[in-house]
Amino acid sequence: MALSLNFFSWYYKDRLKGFFAVWKNFLWFGLNYFSAPFLLRTLFSPWRKYRFRYGNVFNVWENLETLVFNVMSRVIGAVIRIGAIAAGSLLELLIFFLGVILIALWILLPILIIILVVLGIGLLI
Repeated sequence: MALSLNFFSWYYKDRLKGFFAVWKNFLWFGLNYFSAPFLLRTLFSPWRKYRFRYGNVFNVWENLETLVFNVMSRVIGAVIRIGAIAAGSLLELLIFFLGVILIALWILLPILIIILVVLGIGLLI
């Protein structure tokens, strides 16, 4: 009897704590892999730091070209960063919901095994 109590103590106390630690590490990995905080801080930075310097004040056409290029570089950077943030968010949601499902299964599995053994014995009798 003491062995089964030790098993349930280990299963529901120790291993569940370990499971939460692993789940937290997976969530932390997803956040850092896509570097969402950094991408949010640099959302409107130019893409790959591509930008032109403005020329002479009197050369209006060249300055207009530079302005258009710099704005487009920032728009492209924002679109790509938003895509990376969206992909990271989807991964985080997937990890979160998989963790919830696995924890629910982990908690219910011993009970399910006992129920299935009792039902199996009932079918044999």
